[in-house]
Amino acid sequence: MKFIDQKQLDELSVIDPPGVKINDERSELRKVILLFVEHSKKWGDDLLSAYTNHDREKLAHVAHNFRASASYVGAHEVVALCLNLETSALTATFDQIRRLIELIQMASREANHELIAWIQASQ
Repeated sequence: MKFIDQKQLDELSVIDPPGVKINDERSELRKVILLFVEHSKKWGDDLLSAYTNHDREKLAHVAHNFRASASYVGAHEVVALCLNLETSALTATFDQIRRLIELIQMASREANHELIAWIQASQ
């Protein structure tokens, strides 16, 4: 996987009870992954809203929350981009911010695709 750290997902699988696989609806890891996928779409929308409103503090705040969750599921490209936005939100030009948001959204879509494919491949 290019956008997700497979080793990190494998290590996270310990949160599931023995015998529960990722494709099982009882899987806690599955729930965490699906929650990330759901929330990442909202965070992307929140970034665009903050950008549209020129709200630099909200940009940094949303990027921080997005980064923390992406880190948990091993979406390292999303983590790096969100960290960049978080640390530069107060000083970057709005053109730079817009480009970072576009990159975050693209990396997030790719990470989400890989996460869903990983769940499905585990059947």
